[in-house]
Amino acid sequence: YYEKCLGGNITINHLTNEYDAVFLACGLEGNPESTRDVFQYKDLTNGFCFLNKFYNDSSIVKGSTYTIIGETFLALNIAELLIEAGAQKVHLIVRQNHGSSKNNKIELPRLKELGVDIHQNLNHEEINGLLSISSEGIIACANSQVINPELIKHLNEALNLDIDTEALIDPGTMTLKGQKRIFAGGEMSRRPGGVFDAIKDGRKAALLINEKLQLSK
Repeated sequence: YYEKCLGGNITINHLTNEYDAVFLACGLEGNPESTRDVFQYKDLTNGFCFLNKFYNDSSIVKGSTYTIIGETFLALNIAELLIEAGAQKVHLIVRQNHGSSKNNKIELPRLKELGVDIHQNLNHEEINGLLSISSEGIIACANSQVINPELIKHLNEALNLDIDTEALIDPGTMTLKGQKRIFAGGEMSRRPGGVFDAIKDGRKAALLINEKLQLSK
């Protein structure tokens, strides 16, 4: 359901009627302070959407200037791909306190040696100044995005849960509270994380779902 809006053109009820089991990994805890000024730029591109274009034609980046926002594996990977493909300038904006992870302590210096300009702990004015000189585009690869309040409302009503306050997931079965066929992970588990955490949880849930379906036969 790529580019579908949960609670809009797709609903929990539709999914549960269509499938034997459903896995949810909606981002619940955004960081509006780090991204609120970014969305005014018409050239803003999601990291995964950019990769689709890049793999279709990597020559589009040659001689260009890009700014990447985020400190995820996706952000670091795109920065390296841009340099290797001949981008003239690559800026990487790392949000406050996110450059000190064990992985980033290794990867950020390595990217700097490759030619990526690393920018840490910038304020809003500094970020906007940097974004304004990105001639070809801005790529967003932040850990989490601000959740749509309509999505919160839909989840609350469809699942009969208070998403804001309740512990949502049974850690043993990965099912949502009060649900037998709806599994969840990623930021639904109330811990901050990126897309790779959601993928990891999705794989774990897939094994549990498969086991449960096999037992029900």
